Amino acid sequence: SLQKAGRNDWKAYCQSRDTLAEASAIAVLREIARQIELPIHIVHLSSARGVDIVRAAQQEGLRFTAETCPHYLQFTQDDFVNPSISAHLKTAPPVKTETDREALWSALAHGTLSFVTTDHAGCDPQKEKSSANFWEVYGGIPGVEHRVPFIISAGFKSGRLSLGRAIEVLCTKPAQFFGLSHRKGSLEIGKDADFALLNLWQSEIVAAINMHSKGKYTPFEGRTFDAVVEKTFLRGNIIADRDGGAEVKIGYGQWLSRK
Repeated sequence: SLQKAGRNDWKAYCQSRDTLAEASAIAVLREIARQIELPIHIVHLSSARGVDIVRAAQQEGLRFTAETCPHYLQFTQDDFVNPSISAHLKTAPPVKTETDREALWSALAHGTLSFVTTDHAGCDPQKEKSSANFWEVYGGIPGVEHRVPFIISAGFKSGRLSLGRAIEVLCTKPAQFFGLSHRKGSLEIGKDADFALLNLWQSEIVAAINMHSKGKYTPFEGRTFDAVVEKTFLRGNIIADRDGGAEVKIGYGQWLSRK
């Protein structure tokens, strides 16, 4: 193996989880989908080859869906060269090439990819993101609070997604997928008044020190989002705002049932 050969760099890690590995796994699932009637969902899609297989499965009429994450839509393996974010960018699967990144954006715009998640996974970066051995570096990014401004900034405001499609991949499609669209995912009479108030005329430079996650690190450090979330509302009440206040207390949450 690469580890036994003493290959402890990021290139070896990426080689162990390349596009062929992803495509092969998705192809196996497509074959399974042909034999059973249960839906299959691919998480954290990172490659153009993976997109092609998902699209082919959908065109075949299979119940086959997929999602991707902000880091796959922003970064490539060229960014591993940057020592300030290299360890912070480690995920499974790893980010790929510019060609893969553009294929993901296109698939998101045209509906092959259903929505965008973050695989939110934080840690103590001083302890778990500092090893010189890339295999030992913790794999994960705390990305929940960056998902919305990133998609609005890099997707809608950059012209990659229409505003309607941006709202779909952030709100409507996830609610539908999880069977929660009777209450969530859109602003309609009878549904929960869940929404975020965004300022599209203000930009913000991402800084880990300002993150609300206990794991204060991000590969987006120093990058500019051309959209800012001012307030977040749950069932009509403010649960978070940029001033740090909230109108509700712990325990305000409710159990949600699928339909």
